[in-house]
Amino acid sequence: MSNEESTEEPEIKIEFTNPTCIIWGVLALARLHEHLPSGEEAARLYNINGFPWAYEVHNALTNIIFAFADPDETSVWGTLYPGEGDAMLYNLKEMTNEYYQRLNNAEAIAGEFVYLYSIFWAFHHRITLELPQGIDDEYGPVGMMNAVNTTLSNSLANTMENMLEALRPLWIEDASPEAFANFEREHIDRICAAIELVIQDQAALELDGDFDVGGHVGRMFARMIHVPLRRHIEGYFHDSIQYIGMRIGYGSHTNNAGIKDEIDALVRDIARFFSYASPLLSTYWPDDVSVVRDSDEEEGDEEEGDEDEGDGDEVMFQPDPENALPEHVVNHNFEEYEEEDWYWEQYEVNTLVDVLDGPANVRVDQVSTVVPAADVSSCGICGDTKSTMRNINVCSHEFCEDCLEQQLSTYHNMRYRCAACRAEFFPKDVD
Repeated sequence: MSNEESTEEPEIKIEFTNPTCIIWGVLALARLHEHLPSGEEAARLYNINGFPWAYEVHNALTNIIFAFADPDETSVWGTLYPGEGDAMLYNLKEMTNEYYQRLNNAEAIAGEFVYLYSIFWAFHHRITLELPQGIDDEYGPVGMMNAVNTTLSNSLANTMENMLEALRPLWIEDASPEAFANFEREHIDRICAAIELVIQDQAALELDGDFDVGGHVGRMFARMIHVPLRRHIEGYFHDSIQYIGMRIGYGSHTNNAGIKDEIDALVRDIARFFSYASPLLSTYWPDDVSVVRDSDEEEGDEEEGDEDEGDGDEVMFQPDPENALPEHVVNHNFEEYEEEDWYWEQYEVNTLVDVLDGPANVRVDQVSTVVPAADVSSCGICGDTKSTMRNINVCSHEFCEDCLEQQLSTYHNMRYRCAACRAEFFPKDVD
């Protein structure tokens, strides 16, 4: 492979100009992980007809993510050997093109993959130009974390201020545990919503043209982070609120320096979600990995021998959260659903068993038809009324095109069943 080939720019021109590019590098890899064939899908295709290209694509992406994701943030993308990142990206592009060509799916080559690939290539290009020499450099792990922290602090300023104002009367009036639990759920929701809006807008991506027509990838990014971002924030939120509440109970004003420091620490913990240590890529971490606050690490250094006692400050991220969702959600027992259960968790890849029936790479037009504009109702999954609506062929239930595409591209045993009535899109005896 020539050097000219390895450094070839993608068709879509994206330019990053600041260290927050780590956000988009993380999101692009996580969405590629969802979008491209999994190891299970590659094995299925190979066992059926000896088709090797899905394996090649899966292995090419896995090599990139292993080189990128690191819970300790020590061996990161900027430390690769010269040309190593170029070679891995070139291989991914070539293997994916071959994969889709073999499937006679030229639209996929020019579609979401190219956009996601271009985002990560732009991240790689910026890191290669900057060549960070240490973790504290502007484009080193800590430098980029600082930039993400600043961006989130600005985006969440009003949300955090409103949260503090709502917390004061609860703590002063000694509210019930139920009231505090409701408070935490509501304000985690608000924090997540504010971040999802920033991600969906994609304003930080400087493009030479509109390549995410209709905002499809932006919506996919927002949906992709909805559940894991909430879990990530939940890991830090309760302890922060307890600390801030005690400060308020002692008579401190919400502008107190200690309270401000705790809010800053909470936002920094949230910023970890968009770092080399992102839980979005935790399936590529070593087993038994934990993420600890910087302040907790400092305390651990001061108190030798306490690291194994487990004082409750450590936040664990399970690489494979087998029981992360309630059982009735995992099993789709809709009669037991509560209002907060009606989200797209039912299509989340990492929490469901992968038992596949039916053909691979099914398009929405194979299982549904477009609903005429005059007859459009709300999507049965996300409630949207503005997206293109599709009518399921086998049962006539209606869902938006984005939700149906997400369902069909997710590798689990419900991908070819109606989300409302569980009618099968294909007979089980179809190979």
